[in-house]
Amino acid sequence: MWLNLTHSTVLDAIIKAAAGVGGLGLLWRYLVRPPLHYFKRLEKTVVSVETQLFTNGGSTLRDTVETMAGNVTNIATVVNDLNDRVEFLERIRERQDLIDEIVASNATKLKPTRPYLPPKEAS
Repeated sequence: MWLNLTHSTVLDAIIKAAAGVGGLGLLWRYLVRPPLHYFKRLEKTVVSVETQLFTNGGSTLRDTVETMAGNVTNIATVVNDLNDRVEFLERIRERQDLIDEIVASNATKLKPTRPYLPPKEAS
């Protein structure tokens, strides 16, 4: 027979094949599979971020930021309008205080010189 197979050579071949398959399994598990899982997770993350960056009518992060930016602009306009009104009212109050001081000082000056007028009689 041209192939000399003995019990020990067959057993050695089976052991070597099993070791080779086991070694390939270890290489797959510890060297190939972790980067594959990492890149799959990375792809999912990139797709998720990408979907959040393009507007779709209200549910993405960008839509929310744009809406908030519009709201902040509106609030800033209202606050500026209110600030202008407060400044206007403060100027009116200062003028009113000045008028009250002038009236009070004139009243004290005119009191001794004002003639007494009797009340009008009903006709």
